Amino acid sequence: SHRVALTSMSISDTDFVDLSASAPSDTIRIVSDNNLLSSLTVSGASFTFNPLTTTYNLTVNSASTVISASKQDSNAKVSGTGTKSLKYGSNKFSIVVTAEDGSKRTYTLNITRPDNRSANNNLASLRVSSGNLNFNASTTNYNITVSQNISRVTISATLADSKASFVSGYGPRTVTVSSGTNSYRIIVRSEKGTTKTYTINITKQDNRSSNNNL
Repeated sequence: SHRVALTSMSISDTDFVDLSASAPSDTIRIVSDNNLLSSLTVSGASFTFNPLTTTYNLTVNSASTVISASKQDSNAKVSGTGTKSLKYGSNKFSIVVTAEDGSKRTYTLNITRPDNRSANNNLASLRVSSGNLNFNASTTNYNITVSQNISRVTISATLADSKASFVSGYGPRTVTVSSGTNSYRIIVRSEKGTTKTYTINITKQDNRSSNNNL
């Protein structure tokens, strides 16, 4: 069955006596049920479009993409096109075509944005101005001892990856050393967002006498 649209109709009977005897003039048009696209493109992705294929799995190596589509029937409506932001990993978009008769067809775009960000959160070097520290990028805990007269120690560090960064407040710095054991952290964040913590435990020797006898 089809819906029909009456685009024009006229009845001529000036006396309104016998309408059944009048010969109406009318134009009847069948409402379209065409909800197909004629084209579908995604910037940054190359694929073969088929109007009857409704699901596409694509890869776009970009922060955004432009989805464009054309409808087969000029009376249909298309939604879901335009510029789309892409997060790393999986992104899903729906292009909906609504025919003139109201029937809908959905084209699904599963777009993967590859995550090429570096996960390197290593240090290239780690030094202290006092004490002996044997650095290894895979070693994250260090115990050193400094003499009693040391009150401040400078911790120096460099990144293995230029795209990495130090977490605010936990980068190279000069620290105050109190008697006993002091713990300090250097935290590196990779471009991808993962962190690695290097811990330096500095023990300050206390040679002061504890003799409080008379």
